[in-house]
Amino acid sequence: SIRPVARRFSRIQGKARGQDTLRVGGGNAELELGVSVWVIRAGRSGEAEPLFFERNVIVLGWGNVGDLRELDDTRDAIKARVAGIYGVDSNHVLASTAGMLFRFVHEARVGDVVVYSSRLIDSIHLGCITGEYQYSPSISADFPHQRPVHWLCTHPRTLFPRSALDEIGASQAFFKVQRHAERFL
Repeated sequence: SIRPVARRFSRIQGKARGQDTLRVGGGNAELELGVSVWVIRAGRSGEAEPLFFERNVIVLGWGNVGDLRELDDTRDAIKARVAGIYGVDSNHVLASTAGMLFRFVHEARVGDVVVYSSRLIDSIHLGCITGEYQYSPSISADFPHQRPVHWLCTHPRTLFPRSALDEIGASQAFFKVQRHAERFL
């Protein structure tokens, strides 16, 4: 079931395919039900935030890994590349990094919701992934792994329950919201 936060989203019937969709704030942006909700970080101190809003993308670092589309579609292929480039030998670090990059490229889908908790202005930004993975080192050498997004709305952190904020406060750079996804729809 859908439990909207501050009635930002309303349930409507999809016209073209007869599927349920969510209409954002009465506007034209629509999201299919069943979308995943992902959290993105903007680097250790928010240094990627300008890219988020000036370029309408979400980004990840690990630039020396190169274009992930060139690798087999497996976590092991990403692990091997990360270990070879960065010399990481910790299984935990390799698994975490490979999993994050794999999810960013292969599991996040167009239409999924992205949550960004800004450290710079103490707010929560909600967006919709609008395109496939891109490797764009010419746009940002520090954050070349990119996905286009349409930013939908911004809300104060106080609008969300503490438990939801705790979940999205995990330290990973990109991860799927599990327990409180409906709070961000």
